[in-house]
Amino acid sequence: VDPADDKAQESMDEPFDGDLGALAGSLVGALSLGEEERVERILRAIPPEDGDIVAVESFRRALVDLLGRPDSAQPLESLESVTTVVAAALGAENALKALEIAVEDEAIEKKIGCDALETFAGNVFADAITCVTLDLVAAVGDERDRGRAASRILRPLEARVSDPPPSPVGRFPQLRAAIAAEASLKASPGDDAAMRRLPFVKKERGRWELAVTHTKPIEPTLEDPTGGWGVRVPLSTACCARCALPLREIRWSGDAGRSSLGRLVTFPCGHTLHECCAIEDACVECAASNAKPLRSPAFITLSAAINAELESL
Repeated sequence: VDPADDKAQESMDEPFDGDLGALAGSLVGALSLGEEERVERILRAIPPEDGDIVAVESFRRALVDLLGRPDSAQPLESLESVTTVVAAALGAENALKALEIAVEDEAIEKKIGCDALETFAGNVFADAITCVTLDLVAAVGDERDRGRAASRILRPLEARVSDPPPSPVGRFPQLRAAIAAEASLKASPGDDAAMRRLPFVKKERGRWELAVTHTKPIEPTLEDPTGGWGVRVPLSTACCARCALPLREIRWSGDAGRSSLGRLVTFPCGHTLHECCAIEDACVECAASNAKPLRSPAFITLSAAINAELESL
């Protein structure tokens, strides 16, 4: 076992003694991954105002070190390490605010001077600030995009919690909406605004009817992961996509010679099969029509067998 690994593990397990300055100092410098994780855990655990103090002080020390040693790679690595840990623990937006405060520190302004861009240290400082700022701005955008996506995902759940549906129709959000709109229309016959707001109904010849064609099942949603309304199938004439027999045909169950009508299975593609024919988890009709011969020489035997079976469907 490497003694350095043991020492890093010990530093990770050390409890935080409340010294914010020491914590900021431990964040600046050549840190190991274990030390970075320890500081990140502490920043997440301490009060937000203390975390902001540590972030500003860490950035300030890293920038002062960078101005003092502009020809060394270590100060720039320290600044990148501080940026990574602070952004991960406190968020990219808070890290960007801490960097702005640190840049305006009096000690740093004195070191830069009025002719900062005319010196090597000033150019290194400006390049480093630009790179770190661009990284944090991009991270802020990513965090906001994730927040908006999470809000969109949770919106149906929030609606369900705030207005729980009746249990008999709890799985079908469109059916619930139709029932509520019909109840509103019944209570106020002259006001059909609720019905008009439903995108899946239309009024024809003075009657409200479904506007969807039912050629394919409605797409699954968060509340209704299995779809919803199903698909329209002409049971008197339609045939099973697997055995080609009419869907209304009696199928033998194979259990002690008994027979039964059985049930039907409709896949999201719209193909309908006898339940006993739908032994796979996917539509065999679509697999047969979309499959391509396998070209790999290593699987030529398997390819021939698979293609032969597909052609026989």
